[in-house]
Amino acid sequence: MRILALLFLLAGCAKAPSPPPPLPYVTVVTPQVADVPLFYEYVGHVEPNQTAEIKPQASGILMGKFFEEGQEVVENSLLLTIDPRPYQAELDRAKGLLAQNLANLRQAQDTAQRYAKLVDEAFVSKLDYDRYLTDVATAEASVQQSYAEVEVAEINLGYCSIQAPFRGVASKLIKDVGNYVQVGTDDVLLTLNQISPIRVSFYVPEKDLPRITALQASKNLQTVVVINEECIEGDLFLINNAVDENTGTILLQSMFTNSDQKLWPGEFLDVRLILEIKKNALLLPSQAVQIGQDGPYVYLVKSDRTVELRKVKTGQKENDRIIIESGLTSQETVVLEGQLNLYPGAQVIIK
Repeated sequence: MRILALLFLLAGCAKAPSPPPPLPYVTVVTPQVADVPLFYEYVGHVEPNQTAEIKPQASGILMGKFFEEGQEVVENSLLLTIDPRPYQAELDRAKGLLAQNLANLRQAQDTAQRYAKLVDEAFVSKLDYDRYLTDVATAEASVQQSYAEVEVAEINLGYCSIQAPFRGVASKLIKDVGNYVQVGTDDVLLTLNQISPIRVSFYVPEKDLPRITALQASKNLQTVVVINEECIEGDLFLINNAVDENTGTILLQSMFTNSDQKLWPGEFLDVRLILEIKKNALLLPSQAVQIGQDGPYVYLVKSDRTVELRKVKTGQKENDRIIIESGLTSQETVVLEGQLNLYPGAQVIIK
């Protein structure tokens, strides 16, 4: 009797079975079918198409500044002026000397012309006449020298007005107005960068080179750079003439119009060489693809709301999407979020 009572007591103390765990919630997606460009991708460096270091070609006080630092200037626009007064004075002196030498030449020519008839009539010796002709030649040489000195003086005066050699963006002025600048030194007053168009340099492994050169020869190679997931098209214009022995890479350069100035010198960005367009590619968001010991896989949601682990072969990544080469069809449903608590055969609730 006591044993029976004890059994009833033990039965009353037994714990009730635990409720089953709640079903996991998942979000799902179906693969997209689209035409996708296949490409090689490299890191590129943005460089100005042209760069000019503006240095003084005349010595003197920096008098005027006629540009906005960091802004675009047009070709031949006035940037800076150097005190022109010494150079103007030198030009005036050269012009005065030219006028004097021209007068001397006219006098020598008139004299030689008067004595030309007299020498024929033996009133003047041939020796004297030759001396008059020599005076003409000497005066002509002096005139030519004076013309050259005037030209040099005009050039030097022109150097007092510094103009933009091309359209570009001006840097900060390194020497302030009022400072003395000197020709023949390493003084750089400012730099000018041409950024429309602009070029991008990048290095390609030699193993990629045969396909690139073949596509370039057939005019089927397209270059794009990627900025904030936006692709900007350009033209490949340089494949360097040798592979670097130390790195096994070769320099390539592409040109971009950059009229909207989205590319800026010094930036590093992704460069893509478009090889071909893959038709009807199967695409999934990258986060839907998991990586296991045996490679990439996805979870499929079947019609009975259970999941299946499916190995897939992945291809190129396209922003936040990835190409599925095999293992999946466009009609299947794939788990996008919530994979952490899943296992083959688990039931799920689709959000």
